Amino acid sequence: EGGEGGEGGGEEEGEEAGGTFSDREDDFERSHNFRYEEAGAARVVSHPRQVEGSLRRQAELGRKRQAKAEASERRAALKEKKAAELRRLKNLKKAEILERLQAIEKVSGGAGSLEGVDLSGDFDPDAWDKQMAAVFNDDYYAAADPELAAELEA
Repeated sequence: EGGEGGEGGGEEEGEEAGGTFSDREDDFERSHNFRYEEAGAARVVSHPRQVEGSLRRQAELGRKRQAKAEASERRAALKEKKAAELRRLKNLKKAEILERLQAIEKVSGGAGSLEGVDLSGDFDPDAWDKQMAAVFNDDYYAAADPELAAELEA
């Protein structure tokens, strides 16, 4: 009996262990096969993007906002710097043109005033031609040039 009981006891333990495994296996198969038919299976489980009370997320967002603000400030400063450089270059060009006009006026002997030249507006070739025709007309070329006469006599 003892030998048989020992053998039989081993079989009973194996059957219990096998029965438990089989039950777990059946439970798994049943849950897998009927997973769409269970209660709440049609509802998709979702999680919020921002977890309430999370300090890490807020700190991360704060750094992003700060980086975005700094980048915006850098872009604005660069834009202002470019605008200031453009104004400076325009003023230099205007001064250069005024110097040339004064040189032309000096060489022409003050025959006509070039004060009416509009340097701030767009260049209009037709208006410029009319103005130059008015300054350097037949009277200008008919007038005697004292410097030229002095050079010719010498």
